[in-house]
Amino acid sequence: MKVLLDENVMHGLLKIFQSKNMSITTIQKEGICGIKNGELRSYLKQNDYVLITFDKEFLNSWSFHKIKVILVDIHPATDPFIIPKFNQFLTTFNKQLPDVFLIMLREKEFKVRTLFKKLLNILKKDIIQIYGDLCVLPTFNSRKALHLLYIYNRNSEEWKFSL
Repeated sequence: MKVLLDENVMHGLLKIFQSKNMSITTIQKEGICGIKNGELRSYLKQNDYVLITFDKEFLNSWSFHKIKVILVDIHPATDPFIIPKFNQFLTTFNKQLPDVFLIMLREKEFKVRTLFKKLLNILKKDIIQIYGDLCVLPTFNSRKALHLLYIYNRNSEEWKFSL
């Protein structure tokens, strides 16, 4: 996963991704400061970047433009609040990510929106249970105890993770 930090994101996240040997850069290092969102979407797609941003405009554009976005919705938006949540997210979410997604990182949860068929193909689990518009995927730790519960709502195209 190649990560690009938006202009409005603190650079404290660089150390987290670097410590996990993940490729990360910033808008400033790429030399594209002041780029408009439309141009940024094209840049993300051309360079296969995952954008980390606070910009909620990406809530409505990620699926149409087929880009990868992690939207940080944590307040206050400072490193002491954001860094622990990213550590938890990167430790917990160790699945292969689909080609197109929006991850909303919040204080108490993170949600993933993606195209349903793409995620099912990646998970390749036969233990998914479907209840109307909800799909439930439990995962277990090495002691066979429930580790995470993934719940997908087909109407909103949104995954929710319960820890």
